[in-house]
Amino acid sequence: MGVLTVIVLGCVALLSSSSSALDSNRKQAEVVEKLENRLLQILLAACRWIGTAPLCDPGDCNSDEYLAGSDLYAGGARCWTGIKKKCCGGPRPAHWTGKNLST
Repeated sequence: MGVLTVIVLGCVALLSSSSSALDSNRKQAEVVEKLENRLLQILLAACRWIGTAPLCDPGDCNSDEYLAGSDLYAGGARCWTGIKKKCCGGPRPAHWTGKNLST
């Protein structure tokens, strides 16, 4: 084998290992990006209750939230007047997940 052949084969081997390392780094970066996007979706979808007993008149959810439910207690003291509202961020689910406000 000539010296030139050895050099070419060495360069090919070096490029192959660099290429697989770059592919691995790209794949890791893609996974991290997907996880970050999912975490952001989860954080945006966080819900909160508005309205404080005993006089629960919370008003409306913020403009970037949707009304996901309502309750007299919501895990706390009972409302004497009004009702507590559950406001959630993120995209509205395809189906209603809360209680009917007319009850």
